[in-house]
Amino acid sequence: MELGATLCTPRHPACGSCPLRRLCRARDAGNPQMFPVKTARGKVPRVTCTSVAVRQNGKWLLLRRPAGGLWEHLWEFPTLGRSKKDLSPTEIQRRIGRMLGLDARVQSQDIRLRHQLTHRRMEYRVFAATVIRRPEKISLPLCGPGRYEAYRWVADLDEVPVAGITRKILAEVRSNLVTRRHGKIARLAGV
Repeated sequence: MELGATLCTPRHPACGSCPLRRLCRARDAGNPQMFPVKTARGKVPRVTCTSVAVRQNGKWLLLRRPAGGLWEHLWEFPTLGRSKKDLSPTEIQRRIGRMLGLDARVQSQDIRLRHQLTHRRMEYRVFAATVIRRPEKISLPLCGPGRYEAYRWVADLDEVPVAGITRKILAEVRSNLVTRRHGKIARLAGV
């Protein structure tokens, strides 16, 4: 039986019907409606990350997160971790190269997304990148409590388990990814 939902309600506790009334300290104190004492919620920390949606030949690069942390074993776009300052596309391109061993061109678009979790507020800066030259093997960088476990090129996010924020990122990148062709702005084919 769920006593808190049926008998021991905050406004009108039914102490006379409660099987635990003899053990109840709130009833003994004479003010059971004052319990439980609600504690103030602490401030939810804000975490800022930069993610890069890397694309080649119609496929997206995803990395699998390690065990023991947020979004354990889920796949995500390469994330440069927490950043206190806004990085330029040139700096992001350099970091992606160092981090993954990939030669990619980062578009200058800057998408900002928010993702609320119960224990933190995530703010993402998202960039799109196109691979210029892909190495035989991609380096797996550090991620939170460990190192990314694997990488995979996917055409569709349904191929692997991902968090909601990864779907949000791809939707925004697809709707914002543009290129200049012949002096006009046109959506990239197959995005």
